[in-house]
Amino acid sequence: MKKHQDWNGKYCPHRILNEKRWNSFLKRIEDAMNNENEVTEKDDDKLKFTNETTKAAVRDHIKQTMDKKLIYKSWLDKF
Repeated sequence: MKKHQDWNGKYCPHRILNEKRWNSFLKRIEDAMNNENEVTEKDDDKLKFTNETTKAAVRDHIKQTMDKKLIYKSWLDKF
């Protein structure tokens, strides 16, 4: 596993690097590869919000984007 930084000098993946999580990230990949037959918990694939104003704005944006046929209705169903 290589970082973008290893190839082009870009500080990426910046969040993982800033939080000094690169080694734990590699370990999680290794663990996942070693347990390839183990079933992992799947989330419910639903968007969740704690702020109703943000939720309404996102819903409107999804509807407008769907009306322009830029995304499928399934995005609104996940909402």
